[in-house]
Amino acid sequence: MNTLGLRVQPKLIDICVFQKGDMRLFKLNIPQSLDLPQQLKFVRFTMLDILRQYQIEKTVIKKTEGNANINLARAQLEAVVIESIASSQVKKYVLGTLSTISKLTTISYDKIKENIKGKENDLDISEWNNYNENQREAILCAMGAKNA
Repeated sequence: MNTLGLRVQPKLIDICVFQKGDMRLFKLNIPQSLDLPQQLKFVRFTMLDILRQYQIEKTVIKKTEGNANINLARAQLEAVVIESIASSQVKKYVLGTLSTISKLTTISYDKIKENIKGKENDLDISEWNNYNENQREAILCAMGAKNA
């Protein structure tokens, strides 16, 4: 089963794909030279291409925590990503906070925070400390998508 994990930021999206046991991690940089509608169009078409190319079946998107300040650019990008996924062949997708990701990965809430900080590596991901926190969230989302 091919899974996808996403961590959206205002200017880029960290993407993790698990396909046949292999992990691929990459960034989708949002072209800042484009105006907002063109940026959203770029994200939509690129996401649809990724979903088709990797034949993604399940996806988890890390959403903004309930106690965080809402960043409008991030919220707009998340909405376009969700719409892209809903328009694709993906069978199941989850938009979740750390609590949701914790349940999907079966790592306790406190431990998942430590994993994201790089202090723990409960899923034995190689080179875990070489990734930043947003990349780790995308990886955990992709791993959790298997159980979505």
